[in-house]
Amino acid sequence: MRQVPAKPRKANKANPEQLLQEYASGVTLPDLAKRYGMCRATIYQWLLGCTSSRAEHRELIQKGLIARIAHADEMLENATDKIDIMRARELARYTRMDFERRCPELYAPKQYQQADTTINVIVQRERQATVIDATASHD
Repeated sequence: MRQVPAKPRKANKANPEQLLQEYASGVTLPDLAKRYGMCRATIYQWLLGCTSSRAEHRELIQKGLIARIAHADEMLENATDKIDIMRARELARYTRMDFERRCPELYAPKQYQQADTTINVIVQRERQATVIDATASHD
């Protein structure tokens, strides 16, 4: 069986910081992948690897999600036919659902309720005392 040599990869002209800035400004991952000739998985790895802390990464993701919501709303406002309206509506729903799932404390905080399930049983017994004379003889 003949071995086919691997296709050499072209060098990426993007640097991670540039990708972070573009993603935070609202450029979608598919657009970034097309622009720089990279796959989404590589971009995800760069986004995860370029943040120095968990809080910084979370903030980056929040900015990107908010930009996606704004983009979806703009698409909905500018839609001209039924197909564009349906596409924009689905994108708006999905981006909000994604934001709520990833950032529940910001979008829709959960409300907790506590119920008291203890049961108190009070038994009150009222009896009349019957006195039995043990000394009396039974004939």
